[in-house]
Amino acid sequence: MSTLWYYASEDRQMGPVPETELDKLVSTGVIFPYTLVWHEGMAEWQTYTSVRTVPGLVGMCSQCEEVELQSEMVRFGEKWVCVNCKDNYTQRLREGTLGGKMVYAGFWIRAGALLIDGVILLIVQLVIQAAYAGADALRTFNGYVLASQMVVLKLLQLAAQAAYHSYFVYQLGGTPGKLALGCRVVTADGAKLTWKRSIARYFASLISVSTLGIGYLIAAFDDQKRTLHDRICDTRVIVKSGRFV
Repeated sequence: MSTLWYYASEDRQMGPVPETELDKLVSTGVIFPYTLVWHEGMAEWQTYTSVRTVPGLVGMCSQCEEVELQSEMVRFGEKWVCVNCKDNYTQRLREGTLGGKMVYAGFWIRAGALLIDGVILLIVQLVIQAAYAGADALRTFNGYVLASQMVVLKLLQLAAQAAYHSYFVYQLGGTPGKLALGCRVVTADGAKLTWKRSIARYFASLISVSTLGIGYLIAAFDDQKRTLHDRICDTRVIVKSGRFV
């Protein structure tokens, strides 16, 4: 038997109507995504989009923040999750880690991770510099040309650093240094970072560097061990091996 629905229209309760009629009312613009609906068995009235999918309507994934068609997403309570994030989200549901208490990585473990990444990046920078010099760059006595070539070299090295931090944080949840010490970077609610936020976090870290390291030092005095760039991007660094207690 088809479910009978009631809907609100101009402060009045309308219905009941079967689901087929409800769909027609949506397609004709009588019922909107935000229209309150109810059927027997529901605890309270809810918006149409919170209980049913509107064809062609888009929504934002609560995990990766990408915009997708709701018809191609999965709804968990009030949260919409895209196909790419569904497996990870359901795994966290099974583990009971959603909404759990995160264990934040301390100042010294973060300093150790930063040191490991620094060594890796130093090697990368030297390789870039050697390759750049091998392409007949930096071999001129013309001061103007040499200065221009040095600017290009610094930009290449900066791009390599940005790619290193952004790629690993987005794809694996942390840089090799952090992963080696059992840490990962997440949002305030424990979700993985989006590509955009991963890039933004790297450039925000340059602000921490520009403060003579004070932006990093404040993590030692923050209850959630946040650096300045964590505060800017609303991120956390947690201990992966026992990240929730």
